[in-house]
Amino acid sequence: MEWKLRDVGPEFFENAPYRCVSTATLQAPPVTVFSALTDDPETWGDWNPGFSRSSHYTTSPPHGPGSVREVTMAGIRYVDTILDWEEAGHWSFRVSKAGAPFARALAEDYRIAPAGGGSTVQWTIAMEPRLALLAMRPLMDRFLPRYFKRAMANLDRRLASA
Repeated sequence: MEWKLRDVGPEFFENAPYRCVSTATLQAPPVTVFSALTDDPETWGDWNPGFSRSSHYTTSPPHGPGSVREVTMAGIRYVDTILDWEEAGHWSFRVSKAGAPFARALAEDYRIAPAGGGSTVQWTIAMEPRLALLAMRPLMDRFLPRYFKRAMANLDRRLASA
């Protein structure tokens, strides 16, 4: 079964009932990091814990705001709609549908900036969680930053070896 999540826009990253912001530094330049995040969702399964290699865009290139992709994480299917796409600098999406009823609204924002010869990635996850998930807020506050840092460390190693 699929659950439709509430449509949200960029303002949701500022006013969501739950927000978590994390930052990581990578050795690759912003254009390379941006490309790894946006170009081929299938590769997320190579570096992002829990993601499958079955992820893909369902809309034709070129991709940008309004593009749709399907991802599978931890066995749960999500349909994402791209909100923002600024080459080498900013990418965000909202979850339009999810295979589990854990949130009423969910969105992610990635901001990539130069840092020395590499990049800094700031990730914001914003959501309107359902009551059961809201009760787990202390766990989310600990888990989500660790998850993001692990994913970025994996991506950093992958990009360094390419």
